[in-house]
Amino acid sequence: MPDQPDYAFEAVAPVHITETGSAFDSARNPADGIALCLSGGGYRAMLFHLGALWRLNEWAYLPAVDRISSVSGGSITAAVLGLKWSKLDFDGTGIGRAFEAEVVQTVRALAGKTIDQGSILSGILLPGTVADKVTDSYRKHLFGSATLQDLPAEPEFVINATNVQSGALWRFSRAYMADYRVGLVRHPTVELAVAVAASSAFPPVLSPLRLEIDAAAYAPASGRESEDLHREPFMTDVVLTDGGGLRAARPSVRPARWRRRARSCRRHRDPRGAYGWAHSLA
Repeated sequence: MPDQPDYAFEAVAPVHITETGSAFDSARNPADGIALCLSGGGYRAMLFHLGALWRLNEWAYLPAVDRISSVSGGSITAAVLGLKWSKLDFDGTGIGRAFEAEVVQTVRALAGKTIDQGSILSGILLPGTVADKVTDSYRKHLFGSATLQDLPAEPEFVINATNVQSGALWRFSRAYMADYRVGLVRHPTVELAVAVAASSAFPPVLSPLRLEIDAAAYAPASGRESEDLHREPFMTDVVLTDGGGLRAARPSVRPARWRRRARSCRRHRDPRGAYGWAHSLA
């Protein structure tokens, strides 16, 4: 049905094209390479993706991947893989001989711990937010003080969240973190625990995560029309929740489910009550 207007497919299409004005997000010029997307779903997703990566490693396929894009539970596994990448001891065929010891055992150990219930209770009863407590748990059990700069340059790891204020995708990576409407911060030193907590901050239970950014850290404005929020006062107090893994793998693609979530996020742009919902209930 080539003559049918585009809007006729809007309700049923699994993905949508989003024009961001960036050459890197061109639907007509996708980057060459292989991308792997790890979706969300809590511990179930974390363990599902662990098994998928395990099999890909057995097939010597991991070194062929150029970008690993993740969200929510998938970001837990992806961030562990990224942090352990240099220790995987790839042999001549591309099999990581230390994959089981470095990645499988680490993720399985976390799967034996329940971090959400304690985080919710302490987020209600103690100072700090639920997202702060989840971050502390990731820091304790997985990442320590490691930052985005501890991820490998290749393959590129992209950890995705949604900016509640702009309703747009927020990407964490070694090279940059960015919201195409707000701007870009190069070579961020945000902790991996913080990035994963933002990616897995499923609303409303796990609470959006508040990320404070120095206004001077933003790169100069690109001049693109889409970068409509790169202006004074800068968003230096960004509130993030989960969402957006597929689009960062092929940036011109926007999942329909994520689009609906972004619309709902736009109704809650005021961060004053967004990140502290547990204390509001208390």
